[in-house]
Amino acid sequence: MDIFDEIKRMHREMDDMFRRIFESSNEKFHKGLKENFREPLTNIKENDKEIIVEMEIPGVKKEDIILQVSNDVLEVRAKKESEIRVSKKNYLRHEKSYSGFYRKIALPTGVKAEEAESEFKNGVLKVKLQKSKEKVLKKVVIR
Repeated sequence: MDIFDEIKRMHREMDDMFRRIFESSNEKFHKGLKENFREPLTNIKENDKEIIVEMEIPGVKKEDIILQVSNDVLEVRAKKESEIRVSKKNYLRHEKSYSGFYRKIALPTGVKAEEAESEFKNGVLKVKLQKSKEKVLKKVVIR
């Protein structure tokens, strides 16, 4: 047996081992996200000039929503935190929960990220995105 064949075999085994480790940790990470974050119900409308995205994000405050708009992607994150604290004689209850919404949408056409408009009312987020003819790679974060 050639020493180089043995080195190649060991190299393949190590690659497989690292691939399994990282796939496993990615699955756990994404499973954790899925358990705590939901994908909001979404409607996407398009006309000649703009794309309008409407998302249902109930129970979230406006200041806890983060929008990121790039040329052809809209990313929405919204966090929900709650805390219960009850303190009585010989009794203490303190619970915290953290959840929210996350959605990344590939838009059907390029948009002008710097002209994005958003409105949040009664648990519904509405984002208006002006279409762009140019391929300008620009990212804008709206809070």
